[in-house]
Amino acid sequence: FVISYPILRIRGFSFLIGTYGLGIIFFNIFKSNTALGSNQGMYIKSLPKDGVFSAIILIAVGVTVFCYILVNTDLGLKFKAVRDAADASEMIGINIYRTKRTALVIGAAITALAGGMFALYSSHIAPSTCFETSISNDILLGSYIGGCGTILGPVIGGFCVLGLQEWARNIITVSGGHNLLLGLLLIVVMMVSREGLWPVIQRNVLKLVHKNKRTVQSTEAKGGA
Repeated sequence: FVISYPILRIRGFSFLIGTYGLGIIFFNIFKSNTALGSNQGMYIKSLPKDGVFSAIILIAVGVTVFCYILVNTDLGLKFKAVRDAADASEMIGINIYRTKRTALVIGAAITALAGGMFALYSSHIAPSTCFETSISNDILLGSYIGGCGTILGPVIGGFCVLGLQEWARNIITVSGGHNLLLGLLLIVVMMVSREGLWPVIQRNVLKLVHKNKRTVQSTEAKGGA
């Protein structure tokens, strides 16, 4: 909520630089904080992994359902309007800053929840693991591959990115070699469908459903004749 005031007043490339700079600032703040273990981080009391993992799954499903409900409310419509046509939204009375601030706070709360569960699962957190740029890259990459602006798109993209990473780490022994496969996956998605995998899946499923309906109707018509 606090950082929304300066960061949401800028747009475009300056916004990207600003958000990237904030990550570096917070990384150095936590890295220098001796009360939180500085660069060594903190160890957390270990909990049963199965229980934590089950809680993570339930939270992930709950967040997905929450997002589905949210985008179909008046607030969700404001989010879409500001995303698609900010200037036009402002002309019809939507407060762009307030809407973006609400979206930022909700997104940050969900991210904080995910970070808390990550800490409980790993039993250790450190600035180097929490503020790595690769974490932000994976989040953005998963959303883009799955389909930005959709509910299930980032879920599918997240499974693709994390699954490919884990598989590649076991196959490719070169450090960072899994990034090569992620890059190839991104290129394929950009060539096949810039809007992501989920919109393509939706279109193909709808085509298949319509095709089956036409087949059934044609069969019934022939039978009636």
